[in-house]
Amino acid sequence: MGRIDPRQGGSMIYVVMLMTMFAILSTGFLYMSRYSMEAVLQNRSYMEAQATAKMIHQSYCLDVSNGSSAAMNRIWEEFEEDCLSLAGRRGAAELTEALEALEYRANGYGETGDLAVEMVLTARPARGEATVDTQVTWHGYTFRLGAEIRFDDAEGEVLIIPLPQEDEQGEDGDQDEGEPDSGLESDEAAPDSVPESDAEPTDNAPAPDTEDPQTAVSDSLYFNMQGLGVYRYYEGGCSW
Repeated sequence: MGRIDPRQGGSMIYVVMLMTMFAILSTGFLYMSRYSMEAVLQNRSYMEAQATAKMIHQSYCLDVSNGSSAAMNRIWEEFEEDCLSLAGRRGAAELTEALEALEYRANGYGETGDLAVEMVLTARPARGEATVDTQVTWHGYTFRLGAEIRFDDAEGEVLIIPLPQEDEQGEDGDQDEGEPDSGLESDEAAPDSVPESDAEPTDNAPAPDTEDPQTAVSDSLYFNMQGLGVYRYYEGGCSW
């Protein structure tokens, strides 16, 4: 029986160690690949949910800003009714202060499949501002977003509320009716009389309409009903 070369035994041990290390590395690589794939899929689902939430939120904010939101239009109608109701009992300064204190709110909720959207619209029309708070849940993720909107588009639609003024025409009218047309007696003929169409106005005749038309119109309050867009957009935390 021959002797065993110790160098051959060492080679076998080296081969076994290499195979063991290869198996361990292969198992670790497969585990890491699986974990990475799950992370990629999870990150993709998160990004899709985030993009969907932002799209829904920004689209609604633009509708509120440009006058396409039914909820905001109802708020403008209610605000106009309140303006007309308060305008007859208050002065301009008091009315403006009262209107600036008015705040309106509209809530909305919708759900379809895995997508759920909840919105809260808060508006202060007299101040020309509104806020939109949106919560979107999709694929198990929940995003909370918000924006502040300014209604300061001078070229957009404007709500005009006329302010009542004291009627002074009655006093002037009574005074004019009591004055004679001229200083002559009724049976005397006016000297150098000319046709009525060519006669120059006398001191007692009604003065020609030389006033600025805007001065004859009662003062009004103006409210811009459209904004320049969304500003101060902010995003809250997400949960899943």
